[in-house]
Amino acid sequence: MGMRCPMCGGTTVVEREAWSRGSARLVRLAHCESCGTESRRELPWGRVPPSQMRRDGRGMRRFSLWLVAILVAIWIALNLTDFGARSLVYRMLTRTAEGFRHPGWIAALVIAATMLWLAGLRRARHPVFDAVLAPDVHIRAEPEGRLSLVFTGSRGAIAQDYTLDRRGEDEQKILRELDDLARRSVAFEAGDGLPSADEIADAHRRVYALGRSLASILGGDDDGGAMEQLVDLPGDHLLLRVQRELSAFPWELLVPLSGGQPLWQLYCVSRQIRTDASRETAWRRPVRPLRMLLIADVEYGDDGRGLPQAEREAQEILELGALRPELLRVVRRSPRDRSELAATLNEGYDIVHYAGHTGQDESGAVGWVLPNGETVDGRDLFSPATIPLLVFSNACGEGTRTTVGGGGLALSFAEAGVPAYLGTLWELHDAGSAAFALAFYGSVLNGDTLGAAVRSARERSFRFHAFSWANYILYGDPTARLID
Repeated sequence: MGMRCPMCGGTTVVEREAWSRGSARLVRLAHCESCGTESRRELPWGRVPPSQMRRDGRGMRRFSLWLVAILVAIWIALNLTDFGARSLVYRMLTRTAEGFRHPGWIAALVIAATMLWLAGLRRARHPVFDAVLAPDVHIRAEPEGRLSLVFTGSRGAIAQDYTLDRRGEDEQKILRELDDLARRSVAFEAGDGLPSADEIADAHRRVYALGRSLASILGGDDDGGAMEQLVDLPGDHLLLRVQRELSAFPWELLVPLSGGQPLWQLYCVSRQIRTDASRETAWRRPVRPLRMLLIADVEYGDDGRGLPQAEREAQEILELGALRPELLRVVRRSPRDRSELAATLNEGYDIVHYAGHTGQDESGAVGWVLPNGETVDGRDLFSPATIPLLVFSNACGEGTRTTVGGGGLALSFAEAGVPAYLGTLWELHDAGSAAFALAFYGSVLNGDTLGAAVRSARERSFRFHAFSWANYILYGDPTARLID
């Protein structure tokens, strides 16, 4: 990965990168720390990241083609040779088969099988994050009413940066549109039955219009290249590093160019919100099967507060675990208060899935609502050794963006050290939440990255549900894997 100065052989520092999705080439500009010579280097950079290439089925297809070709070649050779040559081949095969009957071969095969099994087990215990060379995009609020959009390259170099004037009226308008969209989603999805094709199409148009309005915050189509840069990033994964005060905006729904696709269709996208209280967690090496703690509908049957859809979602996740026990073990619990929840979480799980109510406590903090009325978030729930890799909060809120979205729960789990969090922008009421969860976990168990699993779940839900597919936000590294 390192670059050496062509003049003196010294170490170079990458200053800027440029790329083109169409040409699949990366241009890297650097200068030498020793002699100051500036250098330029072009590298191939395909659209599909290296971590995905080995998972797209090409290896198995190539093996199958070679096997068929070899069998066809053997058939042709046997038909072109005379009887004497074929007899010689048959005698050699017979002697080989007889020699294979020796007891020593059993010991050799057992040793070979054990070594392969140990190698596979060691591979399964690799860290869940693969290094995918893809740039980050920073969205920052700057002083004096400015906004910056910074594209960073694979080695921390700044590929491009833009400074824009903030448009306060546009921002407030978009937040009002988001609240209106959330209210429409709740009212629309509270009905019975699946929506019609016309209703789904109308909902999609509303979400698309919100995405185009969101692009106006970043200058729209007249920003001198920022939107073109945003749609021309290398790789299929994208990490948005969003400042906290800008986290309420649904950046994943942004449509950079008129008539184009939103970010969630262009990339396997996630976001990261950093605060002074956020902390990194040393990665444990998960072993198969993954352990999931399922907390669902803990208030079922209590004064009408039960969530039938959450109960259905829980049953489907339990069924998924029963169908694939070699990869996933699901444990369902119903903690009654904060201390019981903390004790349950500290048993150690790779995934924590919550399907229930969210609300606000006296201080205004957003959290999960427990049967005793407590509202708890991610802070102080985990011990350092038992922090899960993923928390999925498939929650029904008691409001719209102000209680569910805006990164409140995501920030609390980030401050607890949870590496990946999947949550919602507004409250949930329909069966689309269960469909999304099942599609997401199905992709995760197939070895997809978290970003790819979210995009796959969105694409599946997009065809049958009006708004729920647009509701989910992934926080953390989109290249993370739970199954290697």
